Amino acid sequence: MTKTSKPAQNSKFSKGQLITWHERYADGIAIKNVGVGVIIDIKEYSYNSPDGSVFEYTNFEVYRNEFNDIITLSEYDIQSLQEK
Repeated sequence: MTKTSKPAQNSKFSKGQLITWHERYADGIAIKNVGVGVIIDIKEYSYNSPDGSVFEYTNFEVYRNEFNDIITLSEYDIQSLQEK
């Protein structure tokens, strides 16, 4: 697995962007918490599977105002509050 810390080229999100976040339970379906936060870092990953397939995904480090902490979320768990 390789990791880069450059901004995502095709992402609709950017550092400093105000977003709503959704924290899910382990089942990945039910939502545990929801709140407002700010994206503080964007990390792109690439996974090479044994069959030669390459999977790319992006994680976002989000500062959560309500909890005063930082969590890592996928693009599926954040939503923009600002229109570009």
